Amino acid sequence: MDSKNELNRCKSDLQSKTQELETTQRHLQEIKLQLVEEEYITSALESTEERLHDAANRLLNTVVQFTETTKDVFGLHSKLDHMKTVDQHNAEAQDVFGKNLNSLFNNMEELIKDGSTKQKSMLEVHKTLFATLPDVQCFCIRHYYCSSTWSSHQFHKMCLHFCFSDV
Repeated sequence: MDSKNELNRCKSDLQSKTQELETTQRHLQEIKLQLVEEEYITSALESTEERLHDAANRLLNTVVQFTETTKDVFGLHSKLDHMKTVDQHNAEAQDVFGKNLNSLFNNMEELIKDGSTKQKSMLEVHKTLFATLPDVQCFCIRHYYCSSTWSSHQFHKMCLHFCFSDV
């Protein structure tokens, strides 16, 4: 009986170990399946992360380009504002310069008119003065002749020379 008991016990142990082995194999299969699933999920996750990373980089580059473009636009607006200010200043300076130039031309015109009037009056004075000059010269020559011993021929030549030299 001992052998029968031992055989039963061995059968029972074998059955128990077989069941345990089957359970362990099922468990191992489940773990292998989980491992395959996890590897697939990990691979898919890595692929998705790479695509997300690429998309994020493209998005970031777009933002950087947009920021640079925005800066360029702001710089352009700033330049346009500066040009508008410079043009306005130049227009004001040109207006002031034009007014000053007109004022100077008006003053110059007045000075020319005044100078012309003075020249005309001086010309009239000189005409009057020079018109009477031959008479004065002749008077001076006569006076000199009378007080000296000139001949009448010399006197006559002198009078003709001074009195009628413009003719």
